[in-house]
Amino acid sequence: MIEIGIVGGGPGGLMAARLLHAKTAGAVHITILEADARTGGKLVTGRFPESGLPYAAGVAEIYDYAALGPDPLAELIAACGLTSRVIGSRTSVIGGHVLPNLDAVERAFGKATRREIEAFRRHCAKTISPAAYYEGRADTPEMRALARADAQAYLNEHVRDDAARRFLRAAALSDIAVAWHNTNALNAIRNVLMDVDGYIELRSIDGGVSRLTDALAEDLRAKGGVDIRTGTRATRIGRTDDGRYRVVAAGGEQTIECRFDVLIVALPLSALAQIEWDGAALDSAMGRHIAYFDRPGHYLRVSVLFERPFWRETIRDDWWISDAFGGCCVYDESTRSNCGEAGVLGWLIAGNAALELANLDDAAIVARVLASLPAGLSAGAALRREAVVHRWLSSVNAVPGGEADRELVVNHVPEPAGHPGLIAVGDYIFDSTINAVLDSADAATDLALDPIVRLSRPARPARRIGAAHFANYRGLGPYEQVWTKFLDPKTATRLMRAVWRLRGPFKLLDAGSACGLGLAGFRAEGLDARGIEKNRAMHARTAPALARRNVHGDVCDLPFADGAFDIVYETCLAHLGDEVLPDALAELRRVARRGVFFGSVTAELALHNVERYELTDAVPRLRGYWEWIEHFRDAGFAPAPIDGALLARLWETVLAAGYGPDVWFEDAECLRDCFFTPVD
Repeated sequence: MIEIGIVGGGPGGLMAARLLHAKTAGAVHITILEADARTGGKLVTGRFPESGLPYAAGVAEIYDYAALGPDPLAELIAACGLTSRVIGSRTSVIGGHVLPNLDAVERAFGKATRREIEAFRRHCAKTISPAAYYEGRADTPEMRALARADAQAYLNEHVRDDAARRFLRAAALSDIAVAWHNTNALNAIRNVLMDVDGYIELRSIDGGVSRLTDALAEDLRAKGGVDIRTGTRATRIGRTDDGRYRVVAAGGEQTIECRFDVLIVALPLSALAQIEWDGAALDSAMGRHIAYFDRPGHYLRVSVLFERPFWRETIRDDWWISDAFGGCCVYDESTRSNCGEAGVLGWLIAGNAALELANLDDAAIVARVLASLPAGLSAGAALRREAVVHRWLSSVNAVPGGEADRELVVNHVPEPAGHPGLIAVGDYIFDSTINAVLDSADAATDLALDPIVRLSRPARPARRIGAAHFANYRGLGPYEQVWTKFLDPKTATRLMRAVWRLRGPFKLLDAGSACGLGLAGFRAEGLDARGIEKNRAMHARTAPALARRNVHGDVCDLPFADGAFDIVYETCLAHLGDEVLPDALAELRRVARRGVFFGSVTAELALHNVERYELTDAVPRLRGYWEWIEHFRDAGFAPAPIDGALLARLWETVLAAGYGPDVWFEDAECLRDCFFTPVD
């Protein structure tokens, strides 16, 4: 059995193990090595030492993207049997004023302050739409410029009123782990938009956020083929002569050595820097990986238990923003858990303020946070019963995703030439949130599937596209007899009409048309269809009636005019190497007016189907939807807008035609990633 190692039992390691177990249907053995005595990493729910009441001790918050699109983290929380809820707030405490809304801002500071706040929020919303916010990328010229711009200068340029700047600065800095002068304009804008309707909300797991990692670990322990070893700290990682990955670890008083076929490293940057990497190539690559992302950010969690929640007489929200400590969040922790008649406030202090306070003892820090309460609430400090401080220095990446967006494969596979099966997972690769670590784990486990598939069939090298490939097409028999096994023209046409709302005839290019059998089917559906096929021998078998419509040529150099087709239906991109794939996508972008139906092999297909249908034949590397979406975006495409109702109709069409699970599309969400529309 293929052995998979995962170094790190925090949320990234646990999520990667769960996803990989599901994607391989349990066909691999997974071992998690965790240095601490507990799993869960930065997701920590503590208890006050005397009362035993719970509070949030970690640094991570959950963001609710449900208003913008699919929310994988919300789905995971529900799948673990946990309940959660949105924790809402519109309250700010600025200059000692409790401001539940903009009316209160106007009463405290005047109409000009309100106007400037509203104008800047509109400016931010115009700069980053909800759709762009959801995608979270910074690879357009406009986004790159904002990522290079200084947040302080940007705010001063756009907001002249002092009170408005103070209000917006607190909003921008309340969840950013670095000082104002080290914050870029892009991050500041994104944080301001958290307070704008139509973007995102915060979400809380009932009973504490660590229930998520506890549930993940419990579920993994119950599965066959997953081992979790706590108290085992990896100290050295390298590759053996036989191509496996060696992990040397300290377990108690012993040193142990483990060997794996594929290795996922799910550690924060500070821990990555403490590992010894064998060989100059790997050591240099990991050094570059760490340096690219290493912008350390700092947090303090200060949790105080009071006899009663006195603040609720003034502030009824679940949390609020304060301009204390340069901008911080204050959470009503007792809304997350049952604290009886008592109340808990939790201060999340970020950046240089956290770094400065960390040098003080706990009593001095608690005194500072109590003194930060506005005048109307300051008397409540006398109701204090217990207080706890947790220091999280250099615990997150302060410039998420590095200095600028890079390709997903580059970020997750630090040394692809000599160590293609060593894959990184981390929240720092995206935006340093729990949502981000799930995204990273999903992308990383997709990348792991290619080496897993190759290892499962080492005795049979992949065939090139040629006579043998079509003579026994995907292991089922001659191409002419089995080509409709995966998607027939009638079903493909129904899907394209639904996605792009097409009625009547439209022009279609079948890219990867083989001997033109699909063209006849598309023409029977009323389409003006043409095809292109690179393999000369297969193209030569085209029926005479279709000879003029099925062109022998290369998708990287299409012999068609700009905008010659409404839609391109492609089944050939997976067969292209990384060096020519951008050329092919640029050509599809040039000739397609309405969009591209992506029909190639992906890593999301069930592992047993990949084996059964020999889907890696003539495929240089299995790419997952994460990677394909990135390639399409780079070529000037965006995912076609597919809402829940449309997705349900598409899935119904697929199931009715017999192309659902265990055949081609594993679930409805796969369909969402198959349709792309050209954008400017």
